[in-house]
Amino acid sequence: MISKFANAILLLLLLSTPAFAQSIPSWRLQLADFAKMEKWQKEKLPTPTITGEALDEAIDAAGLYIMNQQFPEGNFHYAYEFTTKTEDEDDNQVRQAGATWAVANLCRDRFTEPLRRSALLALDFFIHNQRGLPDSTQVVTTYKAEPRIRTGMVALFCISLIDFLDGQDKYITAAQKEPFITALQNNLKFLKFQELPNGSWREDYELNAPRLPEEFAPFSPYFDGESLLAYLFALRYYRKHPEYTPPIQLEERIQDALPKLLSKYTVECFVPGGDTDFTKGFYQWGCMSCAMASELFPDDENLQKLCLDGVLALTWWQLLDHKLLDRQGNTGYAVEGLVSAFILAQKAGREHDAQVIKDAIDVVLARIMTWQVGGPFHKFNPFFKEWDGKIPDKAFGGITSAQDSGYIRIDIVQHQLHAMLMARKYIYQD
Repeated sequence: MISKFANAILLLLLLSTPAFAQSIPSWRLQLADFAKMEKWQKEKLPTPTITGEALDEAIDAAGLYIMNQQFPEGNFHYAYEFTTKTEDEDDNQVRQAGATWAVANLCRDRFTEPLRRSALLALDFFIHNQRGLPDSTQVVTTYKAEPRIRTGMVALFCISLIDFLDGQDKYITAAQKEPFITALQNNLKFLKFQELPNGSWREDYELNAPRLPEEFAPFSPYFDGESLLAYLFALRYYRKHPEYTPPIQLEERIQDALPKLLSKYTVECFVPGGDTDFTKGFYQWGCMSCAMASELFPDDENLQKLCLDGVLALTWWQLLDHKLLDRQGNTGYAVEGLVSAFILAQKAGREHDAQVIKDAIDVVLARIMTWQVGGPFHKFNPFFKEWDGKIPDKAFGGITSAQDSGYIRIDIVQHQLHAMLMARKYIYQD
């Protein structure tokens, strides 16, 4: 009689034989693996400490990456995958304008001659693609003469022009500014042309298609936020430079659009049946707009309260409902909104709220800074360690789309770069 113990030994031997293992379906082996608790427990990686010095290093590296992606014509390579050493030229006019803003923004805050050359090249690319619209007196920039003009691209181009001009007051004459001022005037007029009564802007303009009536015109939460921010940038610039006359009524439109857009992308999205995908699209642009509106209208108590309520409602949704801290993709865009919310919470004396927001910024920024190739926290990323010595030099300074990815997209770098600039200015000032 074979004992139970001997049976168990025999079964164990059978299970260990190759023939028996081959007879087990692969899904069954996977199931056994998923039954282990440790399979579901994520390894807790060491967290780097953010300092002003680390941010400076990361900002410089990201700026160098973007400049190194610039074509001789002025626009930028769209994406690069360093594990396969392949370029992705799946172009996007809005993200091209965002990359232009990145070099203009850096040129304003951290002027160097190479940055100025890069900014001039990028801005000239868009300026030389200006054209008149067939059914109006409008003159607007296009991207490589594409027949579809995206409103978000025009808005970001306006912001790029303004940041460049802000940083060039000491370096160029009034006559040298004229092409940029003219381009700004033209493109602001186009944004005015795209306005809708509900506070939004038309999503695009089709050169070869009839213009839809206002009630049927599509809009985009991204472009609404970008256009509102462009108006705020423009208002600030024209106030600082009374020698120029704004081509449109900026204050009136801002005062009208801001509450409508906050209602549309918070309350109307948060109620049952609402779509918070719209909230996500508006998030950082809406928060940055609220922070700038608060700065530009300091004596308007109603607007001050509206802006504070707006950024906090958007931010609590982002942190507690959208669960930003658990997101696995690059969330640099959200840090732009979080820093804006931190600024207004501090300004209003909401110290607890400001601390909660700063804690979230610490977590998100420390994590995504480890996704920068050659950045100050490069060594904290296990995936980069696997590729140690094999990452091409052209990826230096680039920021990947995920922790375990080699895919670097120009807009991800731009958003994280701007987020780091904001964090350095307003939070990590050591």
